[in-house]
Amino acid sequence: MQSHTTIYVLILVLVPSLLIGQEPMEIDEKYRLQLSSAIESLKREECLDLKLIEEIIPNSKSEFEEFYSYYLDINTRKQFESLDEIIGNNAYKQKLSIFELYLRMAQYIDGKTVDEEYLRNYYYDLDFIIDKNTRDFCKLYSELDTICLSNLKDFYIDYCGN
Repeated sequence: MQSHTTIYVLILVLVPSLLIGQEPMEIDEKYRLQLSSAIESLKREECLDLKLIEEIIPNSKSEFEEFYSYYLDINTRKQFESLDEIIGNNAYKQKLSIFELYLRMAQYIDGKTVDEEYLRNYYYDLDFIIDKNTRDFCKLYSELDTICLSNLKDFYIDYCGN
């Protein structure tokens, strides 16, 4: 009986971390290079390919930390803000899967992981984006991970009525 309890505890501990997309803290070198390339392109005031934009939206905590580090660096903050605006605009316009990826970023953005300004701006922009894409948000909401559900619950109540 005790071995079943051990297995159950392991499932409760391990499975949720797999389901919410938390990966080892190591960042895929391809992601790091794509993000760096996007920032450098923006420094040269070049346009970014839509597929590249989609690929540099963070999909793990470690990718988000790498992504956010460009915001924290005074030398790349301007390019980061441009990139963040491009991502938000494309999420608003429902380009590729950017809307869903932008929603999923909510799992990494709270008062513990980012500063108050970034936190406020992300959720302000997200409100605007959800307002434009309410039906899609209401459909996608139930497919989001637990942390996203928690962080986006007020939006769901406001826009979807439940």
